[in-house]
This record gives sequence, C-alpha cells and structure tokens, in this order.
Amino acid sequence: MSEGELSGPTWLTRVELSSELAVVKRDLSKELTHTYQEVSQQITDLKDDVSRLGAEFRAGARLTDLRYERDRLESRMRRTFGPRQTVRRIAVGLVGELTAASIRAQVIDEDTLHRFASEQAIVNTDYWLASALRAVAAEYTGADRLRDRALSLAQAYAEMQGQDPAKTDLFMALVCSQLAGSGSDKAADYWSRAATHMNLYLDKVDSFALDRGFFSVLDALAEQELGDEARSYASEALARWVRDREPTSAINQQQLHISRDYLLRHALPFPGSDYATLQEMSHEHWDNVREGWRCASACQGAAMYLSERFRRPLEARPNGRSHARRALRTLIETLEPDELELQREIYALEQAISRKDGKVTGSEDPYAETVDFATLLTLAAFNPAESGIGPQAQQFALACARNWILMAGREVTAEALRIRPIQHPLRLGNWNNTLEIENPRSGGRELVAQDRCEHVARMNPVQRRYRLGLAAITAFVAVLALVLVGDVRLVLGVLALGAVLAVIEHFNAKNLMIVREQRVTAAQEIARKQIDDCDRQGRSLLRKWTLTANAGIEALDKALTDLSMERR
Repeated sequence: MSEGELSGPTWLTRVELSSELAVVKRDLSKELTHTYQEVSQQITDLKDDVSRLGAEFRAGARLTDLRYERDRLESRMRRTFGPRQTVRRIAVGLVGELTAASIRAQVIDEDTLHRFASEQAIVNTDYWLASALRAVAAEYTGADRLRDRALSLAQAYAEMQGQDPAKTDLFMALVCSQLAGSGSDKAADYWSRAATHMNLYLDKVDSFALDRGFFSVLDALAEQELGDEARSYASEALARWVRDREPTSAINQQQLHISRDYLLRHALPFPGSDYATLQEMSHEHWDNVREGWRCASACQGAAMYLSERFRRPLEARPNGRSHARRALRTLIETLEPDELELQREIYALEQAISRKDGKVTGSEDPYAETVDFATLLTLAAFNPAESGIGPQAQQFALACARNWILMAGREVTAEALRIRPIQHPLRLGNWNNTLEIENPRSGGRELVAQDRCEHVARMNPVQRRYRLGLAAITAFVAVLALVLVGDVRLVLGVLALGAVLAVIEHFNAKNLMIVREQRVTAAQEIARKQIDDCDRQGRSLLRKWTLTANAGIEALDKALTDLSMERR
C-alpha cells in the first residue's frame, strides 16, 4: 500500500472523528442558539423594565407637577378669596338663633354689632354678602333706613362684580323668616318683609339657570316656613314661569317626555285572565295589546296613585324651619363665579391626581350644575327622593307642573284611543283569520266562525268508501271451489257467506261514517264557541279600554286640581 493511501482502520477513525465533530458542532450550535435567545429575552425584558421605569418616573414627575399646581391654586384660592370664607363663617353665626337671642337679651352690644358688620363690608367690597351683613345687623337693631341702604349697596356690589343680585333678596327673605319664627314681638312685620323679599327674588332670579339649592327653597315654601304670603307669591311666580315656556320649545318637550314616562310607570296591571281565549289565539299580537294597555290605563293609574299618596292632609315635618335654615346655609356657602372658575381647576387637578393618569379633563364639573326651572320642577314632582324634598314640596311641584302632566296625559290618552284593539289576528295551527270587533261586515264573528268551521271540516273529511275487498275474496273462493271441488252447493254456500259478510261490512262503514260526522260536528261546535268567546272578550276589552282611557284623563285632571287647591 502506498503512503498516499489510507489503511482501513485509519480511514474509519477519521470518519468517526468527523461524525463526532459534527455532533459536537450541532450541540454547540443548539446551545449557542438557546443562549442567544435567553440573552435576547433578557435584553427585551431589560428594555421593558427601563421603559416602564421611565414611564413611572414621568408619571410620578407629572403627578408631582399636578400636586404642586394644585397646592399653588389652593394657596391662591386662600389668598384671594380667604376673606370671603371669613364673611361666610360670620354670616352663619350672625343668622343663628343664639345670636338673635343674645342681641335681644343685650348680651351683644348694638354698636359693637354695627361696627363689626361695617368692618366686613369695608374690607370685602367685592362680595355682596359682606354688605348684606350690615343689613342683618340693622334688622336686628331696628335701623330700617340703614338696612335699606345696606341692601341697595349689596345689590349694587353684586351687579358690579358679575354676581347675582337676586341672592340678596333671597338672603333677607330667609333671615326674616328665621326672625319671625324666633318668638320676636315683631313677627308679623318679619313675615311681611320675608314675603316682600321672596317676591323680589322670584322676579329677579333667572328661571333658566337655577342651582340645586332651589330645592331647599321649594321645600321651605311648601312647608310655609316663609309664611302664607310668601307661598302665595311663589305659587303665582312658578305658574308664570310655566306659562312663559313655549309649548314647542326643546325644554318643554323634554318635560312632556318626562311627564309621559311618569304616567306610564303608574299604568294599571293588565287584566289578562279575563281574556284567556283571546290571548291563546292571538299569540304575538297580544304583546302589542299589553303594551297598548299601558297607554290606556296610565292616567287612571297615576290619578289613583296621587289620590292615595295625598289622600290625607299632609302634616308639616318636625323641626319647623329646617328647610329654610338649610336653604340659608346653602346660599351662604355657595361660591361666586370668580371663585368657581378657580375651584373648577382645583377639582380637575384633584381628579387627575386620584386617577393617577395625569390627564386633566373638564368632563366632570359638580360646581356647574344649574338646571332650568322646568327640569327642576319635574324632578321635584316625579323624583322627590332624588331631589331630597318632602311630600309637601312634591305636592307643591305637582300642582305647578299640572299643565305639563295634563298635556302629557292627553297625548297618552289620544295614543291609547288611536291603537284601540278593534281587530285581533287569530291563529290556531295552520288556520288564521282576523276578527273585526268594530267592523263585523268585513270580518265579524259569523264570518270568522264559518271560516273556522270550514277549516275543521277540511281537516277531518268524511269519505263514503265502498269496500270491494271482501266481495272479491268471496268470488275468488267460489270460483276456486267450483274448479277444484266441482260442488255447486259449496259454491252457493261460499257466496251466501260473502253476501252476509258484505251486509255486515256495509252497516259497520255506515256507523263509522256517522261517528266521524258527529266528531266533526262536535269539533265545529268547539271552534264556533272559541270564536264566540274571542268576539265576546274582544268587545269587553274594547269597552274597558275606551272607558279606562277616557275616565283616566278626567280622574287625572281632578286629582291635579285637588292638589292645586290651597292647603287648609
């Protein structure tokens, strides 16, 4: 063997080494690939961690900026409007019963009272309540000329600062009602001034932008906490506000829709058990009848509810002047427009901080909740729990909303009469027809019953069949006997037996036909009774429907009229 040639063992060794080397390379490649994937995943995770930490850092920095901005605005709020908060605290104390009693007992000197109120008016010329405090001090001490000048000044300040001058009259009306109920010997004079100021307030206030505090005012008026005269003025003013609304305005249409929903919520239960047969054969049509009944009985149900709720004379709730006190406290604590602008910014920042997303939005603004009088009135009338008012105020609101409710009731009644169930599509199995209640010529009881009976007859035909099988068998046996036996007597016997059997079969078939005819007749009688029942129940439903709808609007009108009467 030459040197260039490989011996067998050497060649095999190299092949084995090459194979082992390939395995090592493959394993090493797999290990490197796995290691690379692990390192890549770790790098990815590290990038995600860095990104997350960066986002958290930026969010934290954003929240820090928001907190700083909130603190800055709150500091500005205290610096700019802090004196107003002082005036509010003083006002709460000044209109309290203890203060009035202390002044009457001369525990608080009149000169001191005037000097203290004047200092607040001088320091806070941009706030109507500060000047109104001078009017309250003058009211306590009987300085009528000073009181009138202070009120005029308070209203002038309010107009110059873009504030609502009507608040001054409301404030004095509530203060005078407090003094009238505190046992003063000038109670009659206080009641008269409370009514005068309430009348001025109702003339000046924008009825298209009332705040939620008006619910407390409404409660106080309804409970006569401001006196009978003030309540009478309020009734006239609220009725005027209702009349001033255009019937076709969007707000008025919204109130009609709310009133309609209120009426439908009090619809009477549908007396379905009285119309069992009609319901069984009407199927899907009956759902429309049930829905229509809500319109037919809505006014009647609402009238029954109102009569039951206000059946007995309502008694005033305890704590005689609690609503007036709450209305006064709400009025004092209400922020002015320039304060609200800053308070809204603070609120938006607080919401962004609480959400931890750093996004400041203006979607939530609890300080801007003013409503039109119409909306406020329907809320008070139909949702007293949500409005936080009592039954007296609800009755007062219902009386004011009488025209809206009646207008909605007339619309509901007109719809109920328009969709009266004057016809009923009937279906039973594969038979169907329409039963006309008001127009029997085109589909009355007789025509529908006849069609139903004809359908029953078609589904159960009585056929007169002549059974020839037995005669054929008898003839065959006779021929077979004649051919095989040749006995004529046997053939005659077979024929006689066949004749007897044929006669028996004939009578059996006749009896069976009679039985079937009787069954069809019975089924037709049942079908006719079903149609008669449907017609009778349909007429009864139509009468009840019409009477309930017409009587309902009359009952609703009477119930609302009773509510509108002055409470004794």
